[in-house]
Amino acid sequence: MEDYLRRFYYPMALLWVIGTQTGYRISDLLRLTFADVHNCKITIRESKTKKYRTEVITFQTMQNLSLYASNNGLSDSSLIWPFTRQYVWRIIKKAGEACNLPNLGPHSMRKTYAWMKLIETSSVEKVQATMLHEYQSTTLQYLKPGLEKAVKKGQLVF
Repeated sequence: MEDYLRRFYYPMALLWVIGTQTGYRISDLLRLTFADVHNCKITIRESKTKKYRTEVITFQTMQNLSLYASNNGLSDSSLIWPFTRQYVWRIIKKAGEACNLPNLGPHSMRKTYAWMKLIETSSVEKVQATMLHEYQSTTLQYLKPGLEKAVKKGQLVF
């Protein structure tokens, strides 16, 4: 998916990577400016929960973001992605279909992040806390589609 986006929609590839590394909602990602990113960390006040959350991005992602900004003459106050949610949805859906991954949308980035956190921590409670979900049932909705398969295959042990 990332490779496809890099070839055809480079700014969207950065959005996909940062979305899967942070788990931020698309509405929060689209409000980010370059000034919001410091030393491989992004701190935002989530629009839905009104809570502050800091996430780390990789050094490589930070370098790619800096290069993108300098190549396009963007300042610290510039939005990183001046897109609408609808545009992002169309591009991610198209990329997903091209990669034989139907039913992808912007929220897939958040779900991917939740899965990566679950694999990293083996704790639904830790995923819940990271995602700022009030109820564990909300977190389980993100994880349920593949949770039973992963447990059966021995990829996750509780």
